[in-house]
Amino acid sequence: MLAARAARAARPLGAGARGRALGAPPPTGGLGAALARAGGQGRMPRGVKKENLPQKVCVVCGRPFTWRKKWERCWDEVTTCSKSCNARRRKGQRACAEVGGAPSSGAAESG
Repeated sequence: MLAARAARAARPLGAGARGRALGAPPPTGGLGAALARAGGQGRMPRGVKKENLPQKVCVVCGRPFTWRKKWERCWDEVTTCSKSCNARRRKGQRACAEVGGAPSSGAAESG
C-alpha cells in the first residue's frame, strides 16, 4: 500500500493516464489519424445500404419492417416485426386453440 502511494506521489502533477500533460494535444500520425484527416475517404464501402435491404409486412400490425443482421439465418421464417407483435400473435393462436379444442381442465372444475 505504501508503494502505491509512493508511485502516485512520484508522478508529476497534471500528468494524464499515459504520462502526457493534461492539456497536451493527442499524438498525431498513424493510419487512423490519416483517415480522420481525409474525412474517412480511402475506405471501401461495407455491406448494403439500408434502403436496399429486403422488407416484409408484419402479419399482426401490418407495418413494413426491414431485414436485421440477427435474422440473417432465419429471415424466411420471420413473420412479425417485434417481440410484442410475436407475443400478440401467439396469444391469439392460444385463444383460437382453446375455443376450437377440447375444454381445458380449469374450465371443467369451475362449477
